[in-house]
Amino acid sequence: MRNPSSGIGLAQLLIASGFLAATAFGHGGQRRPFPKPIAPPIIPIPSFAGPTDTTGPGNHSPGAAGSTAGGPGTGRRNSTATDGFDHWRFWWTANRERFYEVPQQDSPATETGRFLGRGGGDALVPLSATGRDQIMPVLERALMSEDFDTRAAALIAIGRVADAPIWSPRLLRSLRDPNRQVRESTGLALGILGTPNSLPLLLDALHDRTSARRLAARPNGLETRTRAFAAIGLGLIGEQRAVPDLIEVVQAHRSFASDDVPVAAVQALGLIGSARAVPTLMKIIEDRSASQRLRAAAPTALGRFGDANASIELRKLLSRPDLDTLVLWSALLATGRHWAGTHDTEAVQRLTHWMKDRNPQTRHFATISLGQVGGPEARRALLLTSLDAADTHQPWISLALAWLGREGEADVTLVARVRRSFQEAGSADAQSGHALALGLLRDTASAAAILRSLRETREVNARADLALAVGLLGDSSALAPLEGLLTETIAEPQVQWNAAIGLRLLGARLPEPRLRALWQRASTGLHRGTTAVAFGLARQPAAIDLLTSTVDDESAPDLSRALATVGLGLLGEKTWKSWRSHLVEDANYRALADFQSELYTIH
Repeated sequence: MRNPSSGIGLAQLLIASGFLAATAFGHGGQRRPFPKPIAPPIIPIPSFAGPTDTTGPGNHSPGAAGSTAGGPGTGRRNSTATDGFDHWRFWWTANRERFYEVPQQDSPATETGRFLGRGGGDALVPLSATGRDQIMPVLERALMSEDFDTRAAALIAIGRVADAPIWSPRLLRSLRDPNRQVRESTGLALGILGTPNSLPLLLDALHDRTSARRLAARPNGLETRTRAFAAIGLGLIGEQRAVPDLIEVVQAHRSFASDDVPVAAVQALGLIGSARAVPTLMKIIEDRSASQRLRAAAPTALGRFGDANASIELRKLLSRPDLDTLVLWSALLATGRHWAGTHDTEAVQRLTHWMKDRNPQTRHFATISLGQVGGPEARRALLLTSLDAADTHQPWISLALAWLGREGEADVTLVARVRRSFQEAGSADAQSGHALALGLLRDTASAAAILRSLRETREVNARADLALAVGLLGDSSALAPLEGLLTETIAEPQVQWNAAIGLRLLGARLPEPRLRALWQRASTGLHRGTTAVAFGLARQPAAIDLLTSTVDDESAPDLSRALATVGLGLLGEKTWKSWRSHLVEDANYRALADFQSELYTIH
């Protein structure tokens, strides 16, 4: 129970403890308002409204304020970690889960069948029936906690772990919760749960109908974010029945006080993937009365459609010199997704053109999408650009080359180029980006060099990236160092959490005594909580007893109990990729609506 005399909530405890300086908590996971634009390794998107250089149509020439960008022909130079929003880590932390490969022992023969409403192609991570039977009653009790952070965490965790329609009515009760964040989390949790029986309620919430107001005991109307999260829930469920309602919301965007609900509706349409939405999305792009963020959301949705009309419209967008910057950036990322692995000649030509733009973010997004589309011409353009690009652009090139290489186009020249970039990097920050690229290429010959950098580097974000890089390599020599990091970095959760993910990628299963010893070393409520999250990220079944006992322990600090609830949800997640990855992959994080700044930082 929270100490009533202190009035200190979870966010204040985190800040007072010095955890990342400005971390907050909400909606079932960690949330960062983000005073600095360097994204921490586990939080996929920073919270900021948009770029600093969107002054009007066609504004593709000036760099972002404070950027250290150079372009083709400027020559390579040393640099320290950039504070610009065009930093590669923003993209990486949003998209990295797509590169996580399931270890052999975790490869089951079945799929979820309901996640995202269409199976999603995500493999189930096997958790024994006994383990799930232990987790679910504890999460249900956590819904009744006096601490709102724990209740919100339990909502999201139940959505992650459960897969039966019987849980929908139990989650719905939280729509009446006295805490706003818990109420907002309800629609999202129903979407993560993924059962179609939630559809009628989510549609009522989307439209703020009387039935939803009555259910939520909000006679004056549902909060904007509750409605936006309901739209996202509809997208995650993925039922085509929701498409007409979502289109209706987009078309009525002028009637909303903010763009949160219309942007959420556009994003949901992208998740569902309905060709019926293409005309509406194109009209929004051309509608100057719509906010830039709403207009920028439309190309992202189009990129997810397999429809021929979507292809035609995306090609038109990249051929236009008059696009607003935010719309252009979305179109560049959407092009990479839409033509991923196709080697499409026209897409490669357009992306190569934009890769020479003076705006650093434009170059970066074009570069990464070029690697996604792939093919000999894309490979040639990337290698040529790497010869004289600025140090801040080099990690983008290496990541693009690695993406291209993972699609079967890796060769000695490509791998050698990335190795050389790793060796010549002018900062630990840039070097960690190249290390991740080597990890994606599974270049085990670089394992010793990356582990050496991990030992020697003191910059926290770089160490975290290096820890994940050695996990991506798939080299068993990384097991001992990563297990050591799990213990040694209790006070550095960014590093600890990436070490945990690395162990998960290597298929490591730590025995219960070793986990308990680590738990005992985490002597404060904060460190117990962040270690609980690490156990969840590492998918360690032997940690179930430790986490469930913490959630049920009323004498434990609220912080520990809330984060242990998050850990249980991560540990028991029914898919290998998280629900959040489907939202943030290929998203234009430079054009976030207010609700997305919160949504993308929820565990």
